[in-house]
Amino acid sequence: MRSGAGPKRTVNEYRRDVDAAVAMVERNYAGYADKRKRFGAKFIDTAAGRARDAAAKAKTSEDCHRILVDWLSAFKDRHLGIVFWDKAGRLQCRGPGEDEATMSRSAAPLRSPEPTAQVLSDDTFLMTIPSFALACKINIEALTKYHDMEIRRRPNLIIDVRSNGGGADHAYGFLSPYLYTQPVVEVGCDVLATKENADAWESLLGRVPKQFPEGAKKILVMTRVPDEEKGIRAEIAQTVKKMRAAPAGTFIPKNPDATKTFPEVFPRPSRVAVLIDGECASTTEQFLLEARQSKKVTLFGQPTAGILDYANVRLFLLPSGRCFLSIPTTRSRRLPNDPIDNIGIAADVRIRNLTAPQTPGDTAVDFVQDYLRHHPHS
Repeated sequence: MRSGAGPKRTVNEYRRDVDAAVAMVERNYAGYADKRKRFGAKFIDTAAGRARDAAAKAKTSEDCHRILVDWLSAFKDRHLGIVFWDKAGRLQCRGPGEDEATMSRSAAPLRSPEPTAQVLSDDTFLMTIPSFALACKINIEALTKYHDMEIRRRPNLIIDVRSNGGGADHAYGFLSPYLYTQPVVEVGCDVLATKENADAWESLLGRVPKQFPEGAKKILVMTRVPDEEKGIRAEIAQTVKKMRAAPAGTFIPKNPDATKTFPEVFPRPSRVAVLIDGECASTTEQFLLEARQSKKVTLFGQPTAGILDYANVRLFLLPSGRCFLSIPTTRSRRLPNDPIDNIGIAADVRIRNLTAPQTPGDTAVDFVQDYLRHHPHS
């Protein structure tokens, strides 16, 4: 499974991987028809042809990866990418929109993804949420329950989601009651029904096609929904069932448009500041679409990444067995009227020279505290 192990690859393998990747995106990418219409069939077809021609000249796995990333960049969707093993056997991810210095990222996070919480003053409580990954859900829940009284006795709550690249919508639900002031409109999404998409969704339940190599199965195990998340697993199983019953290539509702309400509006916190930056993406942006509907919430920082319109990314193994495509399988019903991709969500109060969270020189939390202190709630 590792690019530096096993028999030497041949040019035919690179061609086969690129040909398969083009076909997989054409069949399974929820944004393919939209992008073909938006950018033009000639542009999309030319990009695919260029990738196929380049594959015939590829000499290394790195060449093949670069060809794939260059081709995927034509769609201007940073959810589209590749996952592979480097020569040292480390899992790497690459996607469009990344420069050469940051293009190769280890799967190991640079800082802990676990949430933290602390009292900043008699007036302010801080929660830092580096990830909404499903694996972090239980800790986000535990943290909010443990500190609930401390949060609700203070007028100000700061939620720092800088550098939070997303995860699962289920993970941020525990924060919603603190933000709530009025019914929240939730726009649903539709899933593209294909056999491959249904198989990819079903792999979240631990059901992996038998032909998958052992190394690839290990990667899918990393994305598997835990057995204790019975509600999520039931939801996925129902989605798979509907996809298999639908005509191939059609969109079916994954979740309906809805209006979310809570039984009460908490008197405190009466002001919620959410810190955002250009690394906030995907599920984090979905959280912000909810948050900004609250009369309590002010967004601080810089515009988000703009990677949300086509989501629910699933992994698709290429024929070589050495590389996965990551392909979004759902399309938001916000489209085409309210796009987020390549636009992002703007901050209400922009912070210049914003640094990464919890790094030397990071003064963003101090900035927010000072702002709340000198700008009484209207």
